[in-house]
Amino acid sequence: ERPCRLPVGLQSDPFLKQVVSRTAEAGMRWRGARGDTASLSLYRTVNRDDILFRSAALAQQGYFANFARTRHQGVDLGVTGRAGAWSARLNYSYLEATYDARGDLFSGTRDVHIVPGTRLAGLPRNTAKLGLEWSATPALTLGADLVAISDMPTQGDEDGAAAPTGRDWRIRGHALLDAHATYRPAPKWELYARVTNLADRRYESYGAVGVDMFPNGALAPPGGGEAGTARFVAPGAPRSVAAGLRYRF
Repeated sequence: ERPCRLPVGLQSDPFLKQVVSRTAEAGMRWRGARGDTASLSLYRTVNRDDILFRSAALAQQGYFANFARTRHQGVDLGVTGRAGAWSARLNYSYLEATYDARGDLFSGTRDVHIVPGTRLAGLPRNTAKLGLEWSATPALTLGADLVAISDMPTQGDEDGAAAPTGRDWRIRGHALLDAHATYRPAPKWELYARVTNLADRRYESYGAVGVDMFPNGALAPPGGGEAGTARFVAPGAPRSVAAGLRYRF
């Protein structure tokens, strides 16, 4: 009844239980004679009385509350290798992040009915990172990194019932390419350059269902008419370039 406005002006929440997490994990690691490595990890974490942020009816306001049980389980895989002047690394993660109890989430525009197995918003199932480096000379190293992320549920549409008929309100998966270079003219000196999102790709990093004060492109009149519902997204970072000089002593 008295939500707080983020990110400042937080008011005290109702009494919240402490979150209790129980984790089981198993894995293995391998190292080859040339320094090549591989690792595999399987894990399962169950959170009881997890603390979630819940939106309120007023825009940009909400509160924190306990949810009976959530579950994170998956597998992490990592491989590194070297061949001559080339080195590579691969990391892959599969994450199943779900609610593990029945309940309702109020998103500010509608009640979201949760059942065991409903995915948590903002967390991708699949994340893959591939890195490649080439030692062109003893002093010069060139490299590139590819990061790929699968689609994610939108907050407020975890049950898939908020989107209009025929629309898909999930956050789409994307892949980003980064590049970097280092040059060491002397043992203690290093010149470096980095470019993130080399292709300057437009992508979305998060999504939430909210009140649309411009339904059908027109401002909803105050005191009359009804505001619509729309998906709002957080844009991903555009291309950025950084360069610098390091001296180690």
